[in-house]
Amino acid sequence: MGQNTRRKSATHVFFRFLRLTLGRWLRWKFRITMKNRQIPRDLAPPYLIIPNHIGFWDPFQIGLPVPHPIHYVVADANFRSPALRFLLGLVSSIPITKSMSDRDAVKRIMDVRRDGGVMCLFAEGRRTWDGRTLPVIPSTAKLIKLLKIPVVVPVLEGAFFSHPCWGTSIRPGKLNIRYQKLFDGPELRSLSADEIHEKLAAAMWHDEYEWQARKQISYRSSRKAEMIERVLYSCDSCGQTGGMKSAENTVHCAYCGAVTEMTELGYLRHIEGQGSSQTIPEWNDRQTDRLRALIEAAHAALATDAESEPIFSDAPIRLYLGSRRRPLAKVGSGRLYMFPDRVEYRLTRTSLKRTGGEALLLSANANVPALAEDGSVTLVFPITEIAGVGVHNHERLEWYYRRRLYHFRAYGDTLSGYKWYSAVRIAAEYTGSIVDA
Repeated sequence: MGQNTRRKSATHVFFRFLRLTLGRWLRWKFRITMKNRQIPRDLAPPYLIIPNHIGFWDPFQIGLPVPHPIHYVVADANFRSPALRFLLGLVSSIPITKSMSDRDAVKRIMDVRRDGGVMCLFAEGRRTWDGRTLPVIPSTAKLIKLLKIPVVVPVLEGAFFSHPCWGTSIRPGKLNIRYQKLFDGPELRSLSADEIHEKLAAAMWHDEYEWQARKQISYRSSRKAEMIERVLYSCDSCGQTGGMKSAENTVHCAYCGAVTEMTELGYLRHIEGQGSSQTIPEWNDRQTDRLRALIEAAHAALATDAESEPIFSDAPIRLYLGSRRRPLAKVGSGRLYMFPDRVEYRLTRTSLKRTGGEALLLSANANVPALAEDGSVTLVFPITEIAGVGVHNHERLEWYYRRRLYHFRAYGDTLSGYKWYSAVRIAAEYTGSIVDA
């Protein structure tokens, strides 16, 4: 028996094991219902599954009615952990590097197509923070046209209220998965990539609060608002950034004392303060507008003041270096600063000595300046040279700079990676840069 045959056999065994164990638990815990489940069940491989992306459990939930092993196309960051790399290998997952050319991933996808397999990829490239489907990565349409196989789009409804990506607990209520066969395959030859993209984006679109307005389903938990400051980083009442702190079902602002409660229906009720947002998307849109105004004003000030003040900063933040799926190496600890045209990271001399970080930075061919008078080292990342910015595991911020991965991690859960992700993307709009697509 060849190595490939043994690997396929192991994949089928593990797949059946997951269906009998994890699959049953998911149905019970999330109270899952499905519409048009016969579409993926009866469709002959090869075919491609492209769901909307809500949280950690999405891949397993959408695969419940699929009778074949699924090859998941997942971010290479998930392969840095030896344990997770082993588990992902058991289901023949395909690692892919976000926002960078990855010919090896495309080759493996084509191999699965040739072998008559089922694949699943998340076309948004990241999980939604506020319950609305994110823009589809443009290259997805080109891949669909290249594959020329059927495409199934499952839309998860209620998954955001059941377990949002920023949350720490599962809130039992109801989760429905609605399946649609978007393409049969042959018609893709006559469609342009733009037409495919438009049809896919329309099929994937879902607004959790629009759905909840019709369904009015309760999601019960004693920790509904826990860690909501990962997404709601700016106070809806006073507008200050960095002072939000959650506990159980409420979040409060350390600056003005405003208190907001999350109800069982997922709506926001303001107990103290002048906040008015009733939903997470509404709050998110308002804080994004404020952040955009801050960056716009700071960018305009650059014309007259080259030594501008940072828009905001966070500390203590640990820095790690890596590349694609390789394990991360710790460099040191310091403070991260957001400017309108760059991000700066200042490391202390003590932390560099303790970790051997200077040697790591030099090996990365980083532009390491001389030590400052206080013994610190400042790394400068121009917005125009940042690529692949994203948030991994709730709050871990990372990007590529000169083809080297820089990974930032707070002590505990004090960093809103989403705040930094949003700020870098907004700043990139003023330079014409593409930082995450």
